[in-house]
Amino acid sequence: MNKILIIVFATIGILLSIVGVTMANKKSYQLTQEISEAEQVSPTLTQQQTEAQNQVVTESIAVSTTPTVISATPTPVPVTTLSLSTSDYSNSEPRGSVSGSVITLYDASNKEIGSGVLGREIEPKDGKPGNGAYVSFKVPKGTYSFTADTPTLMGEGSIKIDSLDETIYRSITLTAKPITINGVYYLDENSNNSYDSNEKTFPDKEMYVFYQTELPSRVLEAGKMKTDGKGYFTITLTKKWEGEYIIGAEQVKEYYMTNQPRFQAKGGETHTQNFRLQTNL
Repeated sequence: MNKILIIVFATIGILLSIVGVTMANKKSYQLTQEISEAEQVSPTLTQQQTEAQNQVVTESIAVSTTPTVISATPTPVPVTTLSLSTSDYSNSEPRGSVSGSVITLYDASNKEIGSGVLGREIEPKDGKPGNGAYVSFKVPKGTYSFTADTPTLMGEGSIKIDSLDETIYRSITLTAKPITINGVYYLDENSNNSYDSNEKTFPDKEMYVFYQTELPSRVLEAGKMKTDGKGYFTITLTKKWEGEYIIGAEQVKEYYMTNQPRFQAKGGETHTQNFRLQTNL
């Protein structure tokens, strides 16, 4: 009897062991399958995490490169008033400002700042210039140049402004625009008061231009130049005057001068004035 019970219990133990091993294998298989599935999911999660990190970095770079705008009110530059007028020296003596003068102001780099037309001067009051007497500009400290121009007159000047305390007044001296005189120094052999191409000329002789002032009457030398190899001359007068001019010439001993040419000239004009000599016979 005892042997039978021992055999039964042994058989039951063997069966329980087989069942335990089977259950353990089943759990082991399930665990292996779960690990495999987790490994398949892990790359996807890792890729999503990487993409998310890249998006954050990109957004961070985009934000960091956006310019910062600072709103600020510019500080005004202190300025003063530069008032410019003209003084007419086209007759060798000052004759006041010239209405209609175009006055232009330039900065140190010769860039035009502005221009204006000088109007008719109105009677000043309380020692101050009348309206129209000046063309005025608002300018800061610095170096400036200016010009004045009319159909026949011109002038220029410059100024360095170091102080902004009060209005600065300047007058631009106007003189005649360049006047050109040309001609030939010749011997009027047939006494017809006109140069003929076959007549003798005088090369390498000094030619003079004189200016006849008004009251007080004076004669001022305005320019000179020697004739060329064929007896011709061209004299350009710059920064001179408008009015009466006289032509003179270096004398030639064998001949005599009948009269000196006189003529009226304004700025910008060109005049032909031949100078003639005659024989002593």
